Amino acid sequence: MVIAIIGVLIALLLPAVQAAREAARRMTCSNNLKQIGIGLHNYHDTHNAFPALSASEPTRVEGIFGSNDWYTAEKAILPFVEQASMFDAMQTILAKGTQFYVRPPWGDISGYENPPVLWKLLDNQFVGYYLCPSDGQGGKTFLANVSETNTANQVRLYKVNYLPFTNAGNEVHMYWELVESFVGRPFEGELTGPFSVRKWRLMANFTDGLSNTLLYSEFLTGQNEERAYGKPWSLRAGQEMIFAANTPNSKNPDLQPPYAGYCGPDDNLPELNLPCQQVGDDGWTPNASARSRHPAGVQALKGDGSVFFISNTIDATTYGRTVMICDGQTGL
Repeated sequence: MVIAIIGVLIALLLPAVQAAREAARRMTCSNNLKQIGIGLHNYHDTHNAFPALSASEPTRVEGIFGSNDWYTAEKAILPFVEQASMFDAMQTILAKGTQFYVRPPWGDISGYENPPVLWKLLDNQFVGYYLCPSDGQGGKTFLANVSETNTANQVRLYKVNYLPFTNAGNEVHMYWELVESFVGRPFEGELTGPFSVRKWRLMANFTDGLSNTLLYSEFLTGQNEERAYGKPWSLRAGQEMIFAANTPNSKNPDLQPPYAGYCGPDDNLPELNLPCQQVGDDGWTPNASARSRHPAGVQALKGDGSVFFISNTIDATTYGRTVMICDGQTGL
């Protein structure tokens, strides 16, 4: 009888304990996003603009950083989230580049000064603020140069659980805006989101209001360390940015390019909130939705630095408006 009573009590207490643990993880996650918000605002105070999604040519604010699609917003704010040493290591790597360019450790290294050795400066480092404790399935780092057989030259780079919004469409909309290559100039109100390639947004560009615009939200790092998701080192959906084409934790698959490592045969896992589908790269239609392990939604960072929980059931049109900075409509 006593054993039965104890069993019942445990059964009653276990959900409460699990809920309390998730509440603590969610609070940590919220604080991480707030730190990213502080980093973005301090960056703006220093450079008079928010960082670009990717600086694919010499920039107006960093100077040395150039044609590197792996050099993204979350790297630009490293000095402002207590990661100055990691930022300095990246400066060292970039300074060794040729004509403002440094190949990532997995790229074609012909003509460059042994990139794997340079990238060892970042080996096995990660940023605690960039990881949500409710996920963790994909690990903190991944092996970047998988074809490297010399273990001394193997490099593990960090993963992230937080990615910037680009727009409410897909990659093609991002590249359309790139045609209008003018710093800080929006392309079209219905397409313009907070971050894009070679676009250093000014606060003045957010005519819908910073408190009405989402900058960042959550993403998942995959079911194992080597999944492409959450690897902010290549300018692709789900690696360096997310979109608001679908509502949070959507059952619609994240559309991925037809390359190795992007939604392989074993990667479409809707039961783990990781639905994906490869699409042809000719149309540049890949996208990725905000995703988390929190029950019923995701957390997101607003332009004013506050953090907002978004339900999975939010109206799709309303949600899309939340990431537009100047369309004259607000979703929040």
